Amino acid sequence: MTLGELIDKLSAYPDQDAVFKIGFKNPDSWRGSYDEIAFEPAKDVPLKIILKQAEDCLGTTFQGYKGGEFTMYGDTPIHIDAYGEWSDQGAIWKMLLEFMLNQ
Repeated sequence: MTLGELIDKLSAYPDQDAVFKIGFKNPDSWRGSYDEIAFEPAKDVPLKIILKQAEDCLGTTFQGYKGGEFTMYGDTPIHIDAYGEWSDQGAIWKMLLEFMLNQ
């Protein structure tokens, strides 16, 4: 899923006052590929906060984990991983995210 797709799905979510028991927050450059965005897993996060943080990433430049500057756009792939992590758990989080938003 890309950042733009995430924003579109969050914007179209039927309950804009929803709070995701399993959500995410705190975007940053992803350790696996610095030009991609990662959000940290989090509990009890309102959809409005997730959406605002995702929208705020568009056109924002982040510092890579080991340096460099990387700007995020609508076609930037997203990941769910803790800061500095590059794990297989990120794939599980992405599947969960897609499941949650396609309901």
